[in-house]
Amino acid sequence: MLFLKFLLMIVINIFFGILPFVLLIIFLFYPNEKLYWFGKKVPFTPSFLYRQKKKYIDKLHRWLHEYLQECRSQDPTTRLAQWEEKAYQRAYKKFQFISDFAWLPAFILDPLHNFMATIFYELTRQFLRNLVPFLLEKYRLTSYIELLDKKLDLNIVREFINRKILKYVYIVLVIFYGLIGLLNGFLFLILK
Repeated sequence: MLFLKFLLMIVINIFFGILPFVLLIIFLFYPNEKLYWFGKKVPFTPSFLYRQKKKYIDKLHRWLHEYLQECRSQDPTTRLAQWEEKAYQRAYKKFQFISDFAWLPAFILDPLHNFMATIFYELTRQFLRNLVPFLLEKYRLTSYIELLDKKLDLNIVREFINRKILKYVYIVLVIFYGLIGLLNGFLFLILK
């Protein structure tokens, strides 16, 4: 009976050592679609990684749509307008050396300084509002996002992890927690 308790101590340690890891794998990968019970969605379905994938693909679509809307907007409070304003401010600071030209009259220096910063502002504006949307449309970035959604198949990742990684992780965990269980079993025998 004492030997049976000793073995049970090892088995219990292995079980409770591996259980959190198994629960983590289940949380990350299982199930891969929404489950319903009596017409109500079961919480935490699909699994965490499947939800995150959908969330980030949707976020990429939303960012692209918002960026293209801001390109058409003339509202000065948009992020794009703020980037352009920052570009102007930085260019204005970078061209500050123009004000140090002592050989030019003051009525030429200030307009020249503003003109150089305005050129940089306009280049940035044309780049962000015209060239980038043109490239996005030409290379059909939306189709690449949809392709990423299709090609990033988490079932393949799950199968790879199950076949190539989990076996070795389980072996290491069984050995580690088996040794801890063996130590606990010896302590149990000594204290008994």
